[in-house]
Order: sequence, then structure tokens, then C-alpha cells
Amino acid sequence: MPKNIDHIRASKALLGWATPALHSLIDASSQIKGLGHGFTGHNMDLVRAAESFLGEKGKLEATLHILQDIGLVEEGDWKPLWERVKKRRR
Repeated sequence: MPKNIDHIRASKALLGWATPALHSLIDASSQIKGLGHGFTGHNMDLVRAAESFLGEKGKLEATLHILQDIGLVEEGDWKPLWERVKKRRR
């Protein structure tokens, strides 16, 4: 699983924004005792909740988080873009 900071960086690189609290919430919800990671924190209910609170951007960001966790979006998909974003901010 990617670290929280990697979810944030990927969001900034691929979407142009990041909501750090959303990634913390997604990962925290997966740590509820006795329930599996994918069951509690990584399902469409979470995506719908993100959309309800944050609109379309929240929906996209939650979906990206899940895609990273299941391995469909890998570090190599976003890291080169992140390096460019980082350089522009200097």
C-alpha cells in the first residue's frame, strides 16, 4: 500500500489538487479493528461520501486513492509528473 504522502503527491500530480484529510480518513477507516482494509475503507460508499462532502473533486480523489491501493495506478504513473510539479514550485 502506498504511504499517505504518496497518495497526496499522486493527487497533486495527476489531478492538480490534493485533500490530505481525505486520504487520512480513507486509511484510518481501513484500520477499524476486525474488518479488512478493502471492506471498510475502500468501497463505493466511501467514494460517494467523498463526493457528498467534497463534490466531484472528492469523488475523483477517493477513486484515485483506491486505484493506487489496488495497484492499478503505480508510482511510475505519477512520480515523473510530481517531479515536474515540485520543480515549478521552487
